[in-house]
Amino acid sequence: MAALEARLGSTAPETRLALAALRVTTLMRDGRFEDVRRVIEHVESMFGHAPKVAQWATYRWRAALAHVTADMDAAETFARKSMQVAAGTRRASSVAEFSAILLGYVMRERRTQSTGLPIMRGWVESRPHYLPYRAALAWILADMGNVNEAETQLTRVFESDLSKHRQAAEWLPLVTMAGMAAATIDNAEWASMIVDLTEPHREEWVVVGTGVAVDGPVSLRRGFMAATSGQLDIASADIEHGEAAARRAGAHTFVIMAQSYRARLEILEGRPDVAATSYLAAANLSKAHGLDAWSGELRAKAAASTSRQPASSTTIVATVKPRVGRFMKVGKVWQVHFDGSTITVADMKGMPMLLELLRSPNTDIHVRELSVVADGISRGSSNDSDLSVRGGWGSDPVLDDQAIQSYRARVLDLQRTMDDTSADNDLERVAIAEAELDALLDELKRSSGLRGRVRVLDKSSERARVRVTKALRTAVRRINDASPLIGGHLQAAVQTGTFCAYRPDPSLRIVWEL
Repeated sequence: MAALEARLGSTAPETRLALAALRVTTLMRDGRFEDVRRVIEHVESMFGHAPKVAQWATYRWRAALAHVTADMDAAETFARKSMQVAAGTRRASSVAEFSAILLGYVMRERRTQSTGLPIMRGWVESRPHYLPYRAALAWILADMGNVNEAETQLTRVFESDLSKHRQAAEWLPLVTMAGMAAATIDNAEWASMIVDLTEPHREEWVVVGTGVAVDGPVSLRRGFMAATSGQLDIASADIEHGEAAARRAGAHTFVIMAQSYRARLEILEGRPDVAATSYLAAANLSKAHGLDAWSGELRAKAAASTSRQPASSTTIVATVKPRVGRFMKVGKVWQVHFDGSTITVADMKGMPMLLELLRSPNTDIHVRELSVVADGISRGSSNDSDLSVRGGWGSDPVLDDQAIQSYRARVLDLQRTMDDTSADNDLERVAIAEAELDALLDELKRSSGLRGRVRVLDKSSERARVRVTKALRTAVRRINDASPLIGGHLQAAVQTGTFCAYRPDPSLRIVWEL
């Protein structure tokens, strides 16, 4: 960064921006997205006196980062801001093209690729010899199930010697898009060719242009292609490698892809029941990021995977063995095993709470009981009335209907604020919200003499709810970081609130060894 700063500080604005673009592109290829953010902030501070010179670029880079982290709304917003800033300048045409490319990736993740199809066709018609656009069109067509037209476009691509021009900026995006399109239409020969070509680039990320868009770890794409070409060992190793790279980088979009690619591989390996679980984990994660259409598609694939079982549906219920999971503390760490995946997680308050929920599936457990468990006391063993659910209720203040509605609305607002700020570790806002909630509860307890009676949950129970919710979410997040398969299941099955519960999908038939 210091070297970049020295070079940027002594050159013309356009040159400084070009140097920054090269740095951003290099960092993206290494999957160093936090460093990319720092470069963006540095560029924004340097160009504060002439924002339009840099904003079209920094907005574009922010759009690419938002796409990587599965924040598609932000990606779209920044891409459109980039176009707005560049409008009326000599950069307007190229910036519009760059933004359209990024928006094409957003459409793919939202499963609305068909919207961008006319634009891509127009680009291919206007530049028929530019192979990256033709490969991109082939991939869109393949994703949409238009196999014949996708194959026609790919034939034009593979007629060229793709082993040449490796140093060209668009070579890696070109060959990976071509390979993905080929794999999607099950052309093993073409897919295998790209697996071989991209082997030296296995540690890189695919970056379009100078930070226009990021299309994931090369290893992840190779894994998908290798599965199609029957190279299952390569596929398994590369998908695992790509998923690990995506998780380290916080690239949620590509973690979802990795989970779905693994499920596809598991089907090819003859393990449809395991594939269904992997698809569901991917569906849960995509749902958590607001990608409902993608989530629905993955759930449909999970259902289709289950139907691949040779027995009838009634026989399946009767004969399929339950999935066995293990969740136990070993020394100072926790070991969690589920569907062939074993992880180790550091001890934290949420882990014994999770253990208690797993012990009693489909059972509501009050947060004060879980709070006690985290302190090493068995649930139900304490005689202290302050730890009982009944002890969680204050006196019965009497309020008029309007006051009751007003207080309840504000309590809910404060609860949401405390949940959100706790998740973000914003301790100052948590303290402010907690102080207001304390005052509100005190007022509720003092109020009496009007009509109608309402019971008010006391402050200790409310604080327990906030603590337990944060602890459980933190524990599940740590588990998900280590294994999206296990974490995805827990994200879907663990419910929080004043009463918490573990409610697994009954069709999964999970038995936990605790």
